Amino acid sequence: PSEPYLRVLMERDLDALRTFDADPESTRFLQWNDKGDAETRAFLARATSTPDWRFFGLSSPGGALLAWGELKPLAPEEVPPIMAGAAHPRGLTYATIPGHRGRGYGKRLMDRLYEVAAAQADCDGLVVRVDSDNAASLKTIQGAASWGSGWTEIDSEPYLLKGKPRTRRVFIRQFGWPALSGPPPSASPAECFSAREAVLFHPPGEGGLGVWRFAPP
Repeated sequence: PSEPYLRVLMERDLDALRTFDADPESTRFLQWNDKGDAETRAFLARATSTPDWRFFGLSSPGGALLAWGELKPLAPEEVPPIMAGAAHPRGLTYATIPGHRGRGYGKRLMDRLYEVAAAQADCDGLVVRVDSDNAASLKTIQGAASWGSGWTEIDSEPYLLKGKPRTRRVFIRQFGWPALSGPPPSASPAECFSAREAVLFHPPGEGGLGVWRFAPP
């Protein structure tokens, strides 16, 4: 591949995730500080073995992890009231690895995760929650909203961050299911995968990152 592409997290991402966890600026708006080696290894082991492809990475053409994120199932109390009729909305998170910030990788990862969610027949919306003081993440999501991408800011809400009262802003994106089709790509088995819903993602080719739907075998 000649440009960054979406993939699942892999064991080789340990050093990048340790860099992320050990960086105070990276964890400033998360519910943890530095996890330490053992906990980061345990998280990566869970992330790479999850059956529903919940954790993803944006990879450089050479395979380095640039950003990572999650499509998280939401508990009923986590679903905004305006989305009460949505069947299975997901929470979307995105974060950039230190040393790669300011290059648009968070926005690119967010767009790719939207494609993943939109290709799942049981997902009909996304929710992003961002701390009101998290300027970098707000810039990413507000930029996406201003470009007419379908993201809408709906509310702000109180929450606890590491035990302290804070406020965060809530963005949603509701969607139908696009018609995704095309020929199967040629890609390294180590860099592509088939999800439970029989959707295949692959490194960019001539047409960029592609998403193909297949009937289950």
